[in-house]
Amino acid sequence: MVSQMTVRGDSLLVGSGRHCEVYLQDMRVAERHLLITRTREGWLLRQLDASGIVATINQSNLTGDHLLRTGDQIALADYVLTVYPDVEERPTTDKPEPMGVRQKVGTFQLPADAVVKHQDEPLSIPGSRLEGLAQVCFQASRCGDIDDFMRRALTVLTQRLPSRVAWIGLAPDGRGAFAFSLGLSATGQTINAPGLCRQLYYRCIDRKQYLCLPACSHDAARSLVAGPLLSAGKPAGMIYLDRSSSQPRFDSADLDALRFLCTQLTPFAGLAASQQVSRHRPTETSELVTTHEIQDGLTPKLLPTWPELEIAAARAPGTARASDVYDVVQLPGSNLAAVVVASAAATGTEPALLMAEIRAAFRVSAVHADSPHVLMHELNWLVYDGQIGHSVCCCAVLVDPATGLVRYCTAGTPGACILDQNGRARGLVGVPKPPIGVEQTVAYDTRPEQLDVRETLVLFTGGTDSLTNAAGQHYGRQHLLDSLAGSCSQPAMSMLDELTTEIRVYRHGGKQPDDLTVLLLRYTPNLLA
Repeated sequence: MVSQMTVRGDSLLVGSGRHCEVYLQDMRVAERHLLITRTREGWLLRQLDASGIVATINQSNLTGDHLLRTGDQIALADYVLTVYPDVEERPTTDKPEPMGVRQKVGTFQLPADAVVKHQDEPLSIPGSRLEGLAQVCFQASRCGDIDDFMRRALTVLTQRLPSRVAWIGLAPDGRGAFAFSLGLSATGQTINAPGLCRQLYYRCIDRKQYLCLPACSHDAARSLVAGPLLSAGKPAGMIYLDRSSSQPRFDSADLDALRFLCTQLTPFAGLAASQQVSRHRPTETSELVTTHEIQDGLTPKLLPTWPELEIAAARAPGTARASDVYDVVQLPGSNLAAVVVASAAATGTEPALLMAEIRAAFRVSAVHADSPHVLMHELNWLVYDGQIGHSVCCCAVLVDPATGLVRYCTAGTPGACILDQNGRARGLVGVPKPPIGVEQTVAYDTRPEQLDVRETLVLFTGGTDSLTNAAGQHYGRQHLLDSLAGSCSQPAMSMLDELTTEIRVYRHGGKQPDDLTVLLLRYTPNLLA
């Protein structure tokens, strides 16, 4: 998710018409597609026009009126809307009771000074604090097993956010049931889940809220922060910290720090938990499944939007290896678009670790507004260990939507070129640099390129070379570019739809051992302004 809105009235229109409160810029979406209205029972969802594409609610087709509940996900075209009704709901009676305690919202009312935030709200973290927070993620990425991960994560958490008590629970099944948990006191003593932690479960896990209670009175806790670990929108765990009366109160800035840490720790937590679960069945198949699960959690579900840019991305997962990661963010305090597409070459579950490190480093770099070559140096410092067997091909890009200026840096040989409006391709120039992790010292550099109106930046991974059809013929990079050139007059999303359909037909009866990721970024300042 990239934005949040609060509904003030009694109805909400969703569609491609500019008069809609939720404006979805997609030709497949009807002008007035969905209507959400407030009723005596709650918020009611109704589909007004399903002639082009049918909306889904929680991955099921919307066939009639639906009473919305907290966390419901409405999918329409490439958009996902998560709703948080303003009425307090009680969990259904058939839901498992977490941690052995019957949970009801009424058992703990938030005080008036409580701060409540959600995953998609903007973060505000001073640069002086960010570097220390980033170290938490990098240290957690090196943990050997689930116990080591939890203990190290809590230890470093309490160093960055000094606390009386720190607790973490992990739910690798995505259903909120904690399979692993650990609590530590300030002296390092192991403790059970605090009472307040149990009472906040519903808000953090079911409602996916990040909470700060600057002042509270429960046992020895006088101030607390808590929040969920979310993987692909599903609860993967929860973190809780509280302070005594002798410590400073937590505030909104501390809550932002916790939200940042939860986001960055989630992939490593999922990897550690999955490895623990599959410890007694370490086959290649289970490793691939685990890596794909981590990869799915790292994949953005909704890309940011700019009036001057069309952006579309897709990944076809490999049947033998999982390796690709991509991300798009808007730089804080500016309108610049930051993009990364990378492919990790390694064995076992190590690609999942590399993909998590890439995304974590990319997002930290984006907060700092670093140039692309700085990101490459940081990644190389993280990945290089003097051993052979793992490397990363990567392309990092900064785009100025106002001018079309592109600044980029590549490591290895990722697919990277620009298609003009007639379908002619020109490669991004520069002296080839080694992949990340191969050499200890590499002079990566950032280069400029200019996108003209309706030109498209194309980034893709090496899965094109291993993809074969039923006759054993390789698909290849040129085939991909030719296919995109044939549809370059269409919107970027339509180009990508045609390409994915062609690839699906091509590989029928053939093989696709490696991931194939394609990201398109088209510059259309005069068309969408």
